[in-house]
Amino acid sequence: MDSKRVERFFEEFDDLGDRVIYSRERDFSINLNDWLSCLERAPDPISSEISRIQNCAEASDLEEKVMTRPGSMVGSGQFRWPNSMDERLCLKLVLSRKLADESIDPMNIAFDYYYIGDSNIDANIGEMGDRLYRPFFSDLRRHLINYLEDLNDTQPEVEENLSSVVVLDRANAESISEKIDEIIELLRQNNQISPIDRERIESELRSGKEIVKSSTVRPAATRATIGGATKWIAEKFASSTVGIVAKELWKYLSDLGLF
Repeated sequence: MDSKRVERFFEEFDDLGDRVIYSRERDFSINLNDWLSCLERAPDPISSEISRIQNCAEASDLEEKVMTRPGSMVGSGQFRWPNSMDERLCLKLVLSRKLADESIDPMNIAFDYYYIGDSNIDANIGEMGDRLYRPFFSDLRRHLINYLEDLNDTQPEVEENLSSVVVLDRANAESISEKIDEIIELLRQNNQISPIDRERIESELRSGKEIVKSSTVRPAATRATIGGATKWIAEKFASSTVGIVAKELWKYLSDLGLF
């Protein structure tokens, strides 16, 4: 990962984001296009995560499920964003692209959803920037930074001796497999996780389950599979049963020297 490129990306992300937030009506779409272009130039691995986010929901959900059309009163429209952060970020990106190419008129959205009781176009565009784009940019920025930090935590260090292994007896391997099965079952019962996230996490856990079947296991391998999955679950669902079980598995593997 090129840390300088990442730093430059976030500097541009912030600068162009501020331009959107403080836009007037005449330059709103231009500024939003510039910010979206910044995302398209994102360095790896940020670009991979943005691509994943963009596939977390159906684009049609924006107008079919999220946008409640205004009634007879100006400004009575509502956005009903999903609880899932991944889906919310995805659909806000969908809206942003439609506003940028003006297939949805920014002025109509400003007056229908963010009306402040004033007919001044720029004032209502500014309200949209403050209430829609300020939190959206903040949420997306935080998500990408957390993603990079998680990636750094779970990837093997360059200096690590990749030949180091931990001897794992059959009882421990079975305990780990049982915990993984329990987590997978709890994830399937959890309606707050997106199907894409569930598929990814299950795949990582199942890969880890195969790894621990061996009598000798590399900590780097379990850290890159079970480690990333359990850390993500424990942070995202900290107070729920699946989050608690994920923490227990993390501690168990740590005690065995597998992280």
